[in-house]
Amino acid sequence: MGKTNWFHRHLNWTMTIVGYGPLLPVIIVYCITHSDIFLGIYLTAWALAIAVTSGWVLVQKGRSLGYLAYLIIIPWGPLEIISLDNLKEW
Repeated sequence: MGKTNWFHRHLNWTMTIVGYGPLLPVIIVYCITHSDIFLGIYLTAWALAIAVTSGWVLVQKGRSLGYLAYLIIIPWGPLEIISLDNLKEW
């Protein structure tokens, strides 16, 4: 096993942190500011971050990028990507 960083060793945690970590701060800031523009920009950036991270995680797991369709087809898409087995041997 070669030297890998934390993100390579904990692919599911990486997906969880990026996917659900920003949820509480956005709720707090939106409740304080009530800014729809902020919310729109934030949600767009968050969706982009989830898509990019999901693609990276799928490549690291040795899976096809076709699994990114889970993000569009079903609401719990990030959870489906987390549940995929790792096909790469480190």
